[in-house]
Amino acid sequence: MSDPEGTGRSTSALARFATVLALTLITFLLHGYQYGTWPQLFPLEHILHLGGALSGDWYTSHAAPHWVFDHAAALIPDAARAPAFLALWVAGTALFWAGFTALATDLGLAEPAILAAGVIGARTMFSGFGDTSLLAPYLYPSNLACVAWLWALRETLRGRERVAGALVGVSLLVHPQIGLLALATLGCVTLRVARGRALRAAAGFATPALVVGGFALARLVADLRLREAISQAERFALLAQVRLPHHLVYRVFHAWDYAAVAAWTLV
Repeated sequence: MSDPEGTGRSTSALARFATVLALTLITFLLHGYQYGTWPQLFPLEHILHLGGALSGDWYTSHAAPHWVFDHAAALIPDAARAPAFLALWVAGTALFWAGFTALATDLGLAEPAILAAGVIGARTMFSGFGDTSLLAPYLYPSNLACVAWLWALRETLRGRERVAGALVGVSLLVHPQIGLLALATLGCVTLRVARGRALRAAAGFATPALVVGGFALARLVADLRLREAISQAERFALLAQVRLPHHLVYRVFHAWDYAAVAAWTLV
């Protein structure tokens, strides 16, 4: 006897897989892949410092902002780091589109609509202010953290707050600032979805998040107490105005940045 329902599920799964594969390939064709270019140099400098290089450099002498990612990457031999980053970028991009497809499927979109929306997202990289974006043509901790955030959003909407919390914990480990945003936003979503069991759901969400990612938060707080050998004004000039204006100086943002953030907010 035939099993139409099973055949339909297999066909749907194959269509979703093809959508993820197509969007991953489209992302590469639109933007390519880069290694060792700005702003990826930001974590790479800390990774080199942790590996024993750049010993006299002031900038990398302070705590690595992506502590877990940077220390893990520093364990990779120098010769293997570039191919390892490429493999992680491909995996991260595919996982992003898998989460995007799964979430859109849960919302009732068919594969052609998901593909069309994904092409728009791939073209814009879901960009925000400055160099911030959900996708990038290079491996960067914030993009990996956003992958975990996206999957956590899906699990939150499905009422699986423990799984969502664990994924938020992964986001915290990879990029503490992104993880904090995920913790705050999805905490609100958890309360909304749970309704009558809000307190229990909140505990079920926050506990695995802090168990998995609490170490990164502790590191973040500890690093704030570090004392620098230069004044705060000099440190701001070096960090904000010289090294990271695309993150920390609003006047350098373009009109396109504000338009992109406004458009995604409306969506």
